[in-house]
Amino acid sequence: MPSLPTSSSYDDFGGPIQDYSMLEDASTQWSANEANPLRASAAAMTNTCFRVSMKFYIDGYQTPQISAFNAVWNTVSSALPTITYTSAGNYVMNLPSTVTDLQGNTQSVNILGGIANVDCNNGNGWFVTIQTVSSTQVNIFVWSAVDGQLEDIGTGPTNTIDLFLR
Repeated sequence: MPSLPTSSSYDDFGGPIQDYSMLEDASTQWSANEANPLRASAAAMTNTCFRVSMKFYIDGYQTPQISAFNAVWNTVSSALPTITYTSAGNYVMNLPSTVTDLQGNTQSVNILGGIANVDCNNGNGWFVTIQTVSSTQVNIFVWSAVDGQLEDIGTGPTNTIDLFLR
C-alpha cells in the first residue's frame, strides 16, 4: 500500500518524453515540449508541498472545532483528523492511518512535520509549536508571548489555529 506523502522524482513519471509523431490536433493533444515541464514540476512538488492545511478553533466547552480542512488525498469527513484538548494550550491531533484518495485508492498517512500559526483577535501575542509524535499524531502547543506559558487563546471562530502539515 502506498504511503502519503508520496514523494516522486521526474524519473518516476518516466523522465523526459518525446513526441512519437507530429500532433494532428494541437487543441486536443499535448506535445512533449508542453507535457515535460508539467511532469517535472509535479514531481518536484511532491517533495515540498504541504499535504494538509487546516484551521480549528475552540468552542465554549474546550472542544476543538475544525472550520477548514484541505488535504492532497481528500476533504471528505472520513478523512478529517480528530483534535483533543488535553490541557491549557495543549492539543493532540490524530489523523486517520489510511485514507481513500481521489482516485479511490487506499493510502497510508505519513506526516513528517509542519508549521502552525495563531490567528487571534484578543490582543495578546501567541505562537504555536508542533511536535510530530508518529506518522498520524501531532501535538500542538499554544504559547503566550507575554509570559512564555502554555495558554488557551480564547474561544470562538475568530480565534483560530492554522496548521500546515507535510
